[in-house]
Amino acid sequence: PNLLDGGRNPRYNARDAVWFWVYALIHYVQMAPSGSDILGDVVRLRRPAWINGAEIKEIRIARLLPTIMQAHADGIRFREERAGPALDEYMTSAGFDISAGVDWKTGFVYGGSSWNCGTWMDKMGSSTQSGNKGHPATPRDGAAIELVALQYRALCFLQAMTEAGLIQVVGVQVQKGEVEDQMKKTEGKLVLWKEWMELLEQTVDLYFYIPPGEIPAAYHQEQFVHRREMYKDTVGSTKVYGDYQLRPNAAIALAVAPNLFPRRHAIAALTTMKQRLLSPLGLRTLDPADWTYHPNYEQQDSDTFATACGFNYHNGPEWIWPLGFFLMAAKTFHALQPEEIRTIFLQCETELKQNAWGGLPELTNHNGAFCPGSCPTQAWSASCLLEAWMAWQPAGNIGN
Repeated sequence: PNLLDGGRNPRYNARDAVWFWVYALIHYVQMAPSGSDILGDVVRLRRPAWINGAEIKEIRIARLLPTIMQAHADGIRFREERAGPALDEYMTSAGFDISAGVDWKTGFVYGGSSWNCGTWMDKMGSSTQSGNKGHPATPRDGAAIELVALQYRALCFLQAMTEAGLIQVVGVQVQKGEVEDQMKKTEGKLVLWKEWMELLEQTVDLYFYIPPGEIPAAYHQEQFVHRREMYKDTVGSTKVYGDYQLRPNAAIALAVAPNLFPRRHAIAALTTMKQRLLSPLGLRTLDPADWTYHPNYEQQDSDTFATACGFNYHNGPEWIWPLGFFLMAAKTFHALQPEEIRTIFLQCETELKQNAWGGLPELTNHNGAFCPGSCPTQAWSASCLLEAWMAWQPAGNIGN
């Protein structure tokens, strides 16, 4: 769920929540004493699922993980329960239609539409005065780079657990359409975890990386390219320009699935992010050179479509939590010097000492300025920086 409401009226309108859940589960298995025991735990499903034609209401986590992958392979299509103004007074009718699936040409998970926001960049316009009501500020439909990377991380985990005998399902059955020729599969065939992983290893860099020189026309549209040596934010978005926007989501992808990215491309992309997105306390949510960039988040109404009622929430303001993934990726690819890393952590330490809640805020305005509309402390801001600290500290590169 995206919103839980104490379990009473949860909203299942997030495409990224399930992938971050799997990512957290992987960490638990790897870090906790006897962590793999959790795979035997039983969870209740709020919505019944069907496996081999049988309805199930409870499932072991070891079986739930392959079920998640199979659901995406089958294609997920539904309309939100209680769709309408009582559920969301701003969203248009089309926004309540939820979709996700797999493009077997690339292996990418994809979904969403131009009328809803399925990832953490989920600001829905609410201003009648400016005309942005019902318009998602950052729909990010298509294949989002961090979700593809999290998908790959999940596949790697499934492969490892299958080899260890802890998960019995070895892949997904492709029931609809045909798997592309490069996988040598036909309709109704089994796609093994390893085969799916290998497909992503072949396609991710081709479809997402913008090189410094000639742009391969088979994978990119030159007329939309305005920043090079970067990873695209999405592939296949309805609003094609959005694919080519420089955002911090590539840092998440580089951190969670480094094997997908050639080293020199990763370093170039991280350098571009350092130059364009790195702020005193977080990462800008959009390239300052982008025509939709507005760095100050304010919630009042106005006549300005791009900013009224905080429409620019993810179009410039500087969020703290992606910084943790940026630092983890920088460590993996040796893209920053230890002194640069130390400076970033010291800035976070200064904020921790000054923050009335002893934490890190949700976001800041231009160049780290205080944002009145920001939550003063958020768990993922602190936890993602803590994860980065844990990644750097054993190397002894950042001092005390």
